[in-house]
Amino acid sequence: MQHSTIDRINPRNETEVSGLLLEHFARYYFSTPYIHGGRVLDFGCGSGYGSQMIAKILKKEIEEVVAIDIDLPSITEAKAYYYHPLITFLQEDCLNKQLPTTIGKFKTILSFQTVEYILDKTDKTIFMENVYELLQPGGTLILSTLLKTNETKVLEASPIRPLRQQQFIELFTTFSQVEFYYQRGVTIEKHRDNTHYPVGVAVCRKSL
Repeated sequence: MQHSTIDRINPRNETEVSGLLLEHFARYYFSTPYIHGGRVLDFGCGSGYGSQMIAKILKKEIEEVVAIDIDLPSITEAKAYYYHPLITFLQEDCLNKQLPTTIGKFKTILSFQTVEYILDKTDKTIFMENVYELLQPGGTLILSTLLKTNETKVLEASPIRPLRQQQFIELFTTFSQVEFYYQRGVTIEKHRDNTHYPVGVAVCRKSL
């Protein structure tokens, strides 16, 4: 999986609260009403601040948070600065087909701003298959990604490939229930006409 630390957000490195940081916080807060106990997987956790947010907010409800990222420096920093007794930070590749065997199944999976870094279409399929296998029956996936619109400008050398809205929707055909939301700034809402949304958010449920 191609990856980069270019846009890895870390509150420790922010001299002031930026809009981008608040957008990242908003996605984690948005996910909390959909987490109902059990094990939580943060897929592509970066520096781990979001995993810690979930552990703190839901410490009386969840069993544990497993937070994984392919980037070793990020995991090292997460262990040093975003420790929580409910969190296990692991360096793993989200395309590793052995993950369902090695880390088990989860009641909730969070994956924020990860899938757009997976450039190969086949690898995207593997990623979604892994997510599906890692979810226990009746489990919930909350996934967000950058969306490509006429206003989106991405350089050829960029490590990300935003998805067009239809490509985003087609990621979730194996799920029994899917709700789509869209983010602009810190607001996450149902789609409104004539509104530009740079980020799509899907809430998906796996059948029992």
